[in-house]
Parts: sequence; C-alpha cells; structure tokens
Amino acid sequence: MNIDALTALISDFDLIADRYNMYITNDDNVDSAENYINGYCAAAFALGVRYSREVKLQVIKSRGWEGFATGIVPQMINAGMTNPEIITALFEIEKACWLTLLQDEKMIGDKAEGLPKGHG
Repeated sequence: MNIDALTALISDFDLIADRYNMYITNDDNVDSAENYINGYCAAAFALGVRYSREVKLQVIKSRGWEGFATGIVPQMINAGMTNPEIITALFEIEKACWLTLLQDEKMIGDKAEGLPKGHG
C-alpha cells in the first residue's frame, strides 16, 4: 500500500471532519454523517485502501462501545450524546481506523526493509 496516498487520505478526511457541516446536508443529521463517512470509505476501499473489520471493532471497543450489528449510534444516543457529539465521535472513530492502518503499514514496511530482495 502506498503510505503517501494513505497519509493524504487521512489528511483530507481530517479536513472534512473539521468542517463536516459543509459536506453533509444538515449539520445535525447523524444519518447524513454516517452516509458521508460510509461513502468516503467505500471510495477508498474501491481503490484498494482498506482496513479490516477487526481494526474497526478494536477502535470502537477502545472507546467504550460494543460492536453490535445495529452499530454504535444507538449506544451513543442511549448514553445521552447530542447529534453534534455523535457526528464528531463517528469522524474520530473513522480517523482512528485509518491511523491504525497507517501504523500497521509502516510497521510492515519497516520489517520488509530488512528482508532479502523479493521477500517484502
């Protein structure tokens, strides 16, 4: 995987997260935010930049949520979070998934540098 491309993807996602109300139809609409994030991921995945489901679950659980089939939004609502807080948390979780992938790719690259030619 191209580390520079992944870094650019994360940087762009960060800019979007900072100004999410420019990219979704209603800045308090959690469904629109989820759709935007899912679309961004689908585009990245289609281009071969993807993280595993295990990474997503690890990130979700590290923030105190459970990985239910219904997603984490109902848990956030039950916890009393406002829509803007939920949207911010969704963007943060997604960014953490990409950062985990970047870290993993860097570690793989570091290990591969020490291998004989043709083994990385």
